[in-house]
Amino acid sequence: MTMPTSSPMTDDSLRTSIFYTYVKINRHACKVIVDSGSCVNVVSDQPSSPYDVSWIDATALPIHRQCQVPLRVSTYDEHILCDVLPMKIGGIILGWPWLFDYDVQLMGRANTCSFMYRDRRLVWYPHTNKPAPKRDPKSRILSEYADVLLEELPRELPLLRHIQHAINLVPGASLPNLPHYRIEPAKYEELSRQVQELLDKGLIQPSLSPYVMLALLAPKKDDTWRMCCDSSAINRITVKYCFPIPRLQDLFDMMTGATIF
Repeated sequence: MTMPTSSPMTDDSLRTSIFYTYVKINRHACKVIVDSGSCVNVVSDQPSSPYDVSWIDATALPIHRQCQVPLRVSTYDEHILCDVLPMKIGGIILGWPWLFDYDVQLMGRANTCSFMYRDRRLVWYPHTNKPAPKRDPKSRILSEYADVLLEELPRELPLLRHIQHAINLVPGASLPNLPHYRIEPAKYEELSRQVQELLDKGLIQPSLSPYVMLALLAPKKDDTWRMCCDSSAINRITVKYCFPIPRLQDLFDMMTGATIF
């Protein structure tokens, strides 16, 4: 005789695992174990005369009570007679009487139970204790603000608000209108492609303003190009904000020597 060889696709943990799953009985979670080595399993509504049942070792446990347990797993819904025993391995053990009544087939390699119930073949699968995958904090934030952090910009402008953004210029200042930078033909084609893409999405539109903002391309880390607008000329004629945003370095300098925050 030769020893059977396990399939490379077989999980070795199934060879040492018994079949068990969890069900709810009267809103309480209960662990159900299917054990072909158990000679008893269930209960009666009326108390019966005490008798003994052999346990794992040579000891015997007296049976004083039996009960009908309502067991419902998917489409299976029956009351099973069980003996009441003190145990911590699970809530219910379905032993040989239940296996005999339904002619249950235990699939050792798949660790499943198969039997006929009301002219239908039922297959029970064991409960798996797979650890929950750790969720990346970044993915949680992205999913929480999915309506803001879009993978692709919408092909339209945002809705009009009560307060419209405006750039106030110095009265009487001449608007800069300079020719664009001299760039290579390949960069010019890339710049034209990005401008056309923004036009197709409706994010920009042709303007007849006498002011011209120069554009140029800057390389990115992924060997692509980013279009940048040179607004230095208009910044020189823009009305300065009377309450400028403080610089971060200035804030750090003001905290020098602080001990209480």
